[in-house]
Amino acid sequence: MDPPGKRTRVDDYYSASKKNGPPKATFSTPLRGGDDEELEATQEDCHGSQVSDQAPEEQCALVADERSGVILTVGAGGLSIGRGEDCDVQLSGDEVSRAHAQLLLTSQGLVLRARNKSVFVRRGEVWEELPAGEETRIEEQQRWGLLRKSNRYRVRSVPPLCKVGSGSGSFDAGYSRLLCRVLAEGELQRNRKGVNRTLSKAAFTLDIDLEPPSPLAPPEDPAFETLGLVPLTTLRFLAAKPGLVEALWYLRGEATIDFLRRHKCRFWDAQASVDGVVGLNYGLLTRWPQAEGGRLNPLEKDVITPLCKRRGEPSRNLIVSLVHPSQATVQPACTSSAQFSVRGGSLDLALQQRSSDVILGLPHDAYVWSVILHLVAREVRRRTDGEVALSAGRLSIHLPAGSAHAYAVNEDALRELSRRAPKGGVAPRVLLRRDAPGLFELAALDDSPAMLRVEGYDDSCCHPRIVVAQANG
Repeated sequence: MDPPGKRTRVDDYYSASKKNGPPKATFSTPLRGGDDEELEATQEDCHGSQVSDQAPEEQCALVADERSGVILTVGAGGLSIGRGEDCDVQLSGDEVSRAHAQLLLTSQGLVLRARNKSVFVRRGEVWEELPAGEETRIEEQQRWGLLRKSNRYRVRSVPPLCKVGSGSGSFDAGYSRLLCRVLAEGELQRNRKGVNRTLSKAAFTLDIDLEPPSPLAPPEDPAFETLGLVPLTTLRFLAAKPGLVEALWYLRGEATIDFLRRHKCRFWDAQASVDGVVGLNYGLLTRWPQAEGGRLNPLEKDVITPLCKRRGEPSRNLIVSLVHPSQATVQPACTSSAQFSVRGGSLDLALQQRSSDVILGLPHDAYVWSVILHLVAREVRRRTDGEVALSAGRLSIHLPAGSAHAYAVNEDALRELSRRAPKGGVAPRVLLRRDAPGLFELAALDDSPAMLRVEGYDDSCCHPRIVVAQANG
């Protein structure tokens, strides 16, 4: 095994294998270019891959490098191939790009993505070119290569459907893929907060399933009821309380951060004025100033009231904007709109993100908005005495081209997180006191965070903590 931090050049194996065979791995039959002998690896191999005589317990795909005899294990974090030092598998040769290809494990199976140059996939007797920037699903026993008519790689095994689960698993599956793409394809830009790596040529949508596959266990404290799953990431630990506080702050419709400060939520401190003023950004969710004076509550008027009045009838008009042209703010809300929709007995929520810091902001945003979705569904059930029995369904977060980014101050964190595989079996859930009042009465209480809590999530559910920083300008 290579020392930590040392990357293995796979081409180094070629010269070694001529004398001693593939290092740290043995095979049942010698490899000959293009042959179909079954590979049987027995030991662990190079950095970024794993050689094993059986598939790991978690969902993964196995890809054979038929020139070196290495079996590459592709987990949820993906695998990058090219000449660059940042690639998990490094190759030499002038025809190989620094960032040539990437393998991704998705809910549809194993995906091959051509990065800076084309790759070639064999379908039957025909080699098909996959142009740079495009991707395709590849199946078991399918061959592909970086160069035309190259039999270099063969897919040994791949799950027919990756079971990513719901809640944290559903979020992390898409989040891991997004991190890999920002790292591989992000273009360096500079704004008032500093240098950042931005996914500027492609949009990305995270689809997060909040519907539990089976009934959730009752809370440990009988004074609380379970609202449902929340997508807290397992790639790093995320403190649960600040997200609950911020969700309630959105619902309070405030232009200051006094409520956040009282509950030790410090994210907005660096951007607020001396008096704690940030302006109406997320507060527009429930406080929309009108030109003639006064204010509206858009979440009440355009979402909750129609859902109750029309008894959960599907509508495309259940939308709230978080952009108000006449409102001065230190920073507009990263979410520009929130659209609710009904699907059977599920209430879904689709967010449009004008900006998304994928290291610091995105995991937090997914968590905060899932809490709001659960609270809105609960409010509709409460007002209709259960007749409109909606529960949180799916949370979709759309990141237009140019939205997803990571600041240079978090470059090391981006690289580390992109290598981590999501942890399975983690199902955080948000709880609410049974005696809690209605949605807006709850948010107005000064001690409202004490009425919410999260179960099923702590350090043991996550990868080790890492340091992340907030970019301020």
